[in-house]
Amino acid sequence: MRVLLLAALLVGCGESPPQPAAALAAVGDAGFIDGLQRRGSDAVPQLRSIAEKHDQMAVRGEAVLALADIRGPEADRALQTLSEDTSGADLIRTWAAAARIQRAEGLDQVIALSPLVQQFPALKRPVKMKIEALPKGDFSVTDGLTLIQSDPSLQGMLMPLMQQQPASSVVEAMLRHPNDNARRTAAGMLAGMDSNASRRAIVDGFAFQAGAEQVPWQGGALWIPSSRWDRGEAEAIVGSLISWHLFCTQNGDTTSRQQIDNNLRSVGLTQQAGAGRGLYGDTDALLLLWGQSKGRGAVEAILRDHGLTRDAHYMRILNQIGGK
Repeated sequence: MRVLLLAALLVGCGESPPQPAAALAAVGDAGFIDGLQRRGSDAVPQLRSIAEKHDQMAVRGEAVLALADIRGPEADRALQTLSEDTSGADLIRTWAAAARIQRAEGLDQVIALSPLVQQFPALKRPVKMKIEALPKGDFSVTDGLTLIQSDPSLQGMLMPLMQQQPASSVVEAMLRHPNDNARRTAAGMLAGMDSNASRRAIVDGFAFQAGAEQVPWQGGALWIPSSRWDRGEAEAIVGSLISWHLFCTQNGDTTSRQQIDNNLRSVGLTQQAGAGRGLYGDTDALLLLWGQSKGRGAVEAILRDHGLTRDAHYMRILNQIGGK
């Protein structure tokens, strides 16, 4: 197993796999490293020393892989030290980093280690092998997008896995992923899906939630996927955005309100909602325009969600709309 992993790494590094029996002769015999490995954590200091100082690179590589097979925090620390030692050989650092990925238990640990790919491009193959070996239920769209931000070349392998996830998981990533590029990628995925299920998930994701403390996309960009919305779907999204606009006004969130303004100026979305060529203005103007387009009841429903149906200010807007 160790030689197979090392061979995979060396292919990425442009090297040839080691020949254990010949390489280990300088240490003692071909079973020397294996004997150390069987001693477990007690042998970690000696294996680390061999990995750092031995004059034959293949022997050093065998020592790294022996460390990879030893369970426990001592080996973890030794491999981390080897991978982070900028004065050490690049090949040893790469092998040690790959061993850390091999030892990862679960996708969260793989994600935590994925930034190593930026330092060591040869790790792309071990990362892919590790992800493919993980139970598919452990993988989410958010996880996949996080890994792609660390290494865009993983996208070709990860995208099919992400596309197997429910549309609601893609919406969750589009609204809440900490990276704006990841949010944009998720929005593109949803646009490509463009199914009844994906559009419903988007509508549900933007729906106003009474008692909310922040907008659903807090902390990042607001993306609305381009889809073939029917009238009801487009109306639901625009109505939700206007409701969140009111929320932002009530709570002084000018940043999120500007993001909503940018999207309400989208000709495609507002036309599909039957609200003309974009909606402009402050919250009062939006409520008035929406009421004039969709009727008094549409604005009353928004105000009801916010507990403002008896507020004198908004009652004046309702009176401007007219009707009962």
